[in-house]
Amino acid sequence: MERNQSNAWGWGRRRGWGQLALFLRPAILLLLRQDPSHGYDLVGTLRQQGLIDPDLDPAIVYRYLREMAEEGLLQSEWQTEGGGVPRRIYRLTPAGEEFVRGCIVHLRCTRRRLGRILRMYREQFPEGRR
Repeated sequence: MERNQSNAWGWGRRRGWGQLALFLRPAILLLLRQDPSHGYDLVGTLRQQGLIDPDLDPAIVYRYLREMAEEGLLQSEWQTEGGGVPRRIYRLTPAGEEFVRGCIVHLRCTRRRLGRILRMYREQFPEGRR
């Protein structure tokens, strides 16, 4: 693996963004596969669908967009139509599609493990089903 390339969990050796990357990177990739977009609209969609906390700093999403473009998971182009401010539009690449498939395999495994932990909790704390 190259020094700054991401692994299947969604973060590279130098990044260490942990659990946020595990969920946010595949969410971004799937949304862009469905509808190429620029960062501002993407942040709004992530919030609207409950995929990020409302108070998450949008700079984190922009950072992931830049990193994933550098890694070849996304491609971008400047949209200058309409006379407004130029905006960078992101779309998924074939490498991004392959990457998101790998993320989903890991997310399914994580879901199974979380299910086991929650079952153990319910068994040990039957009164605390929160």
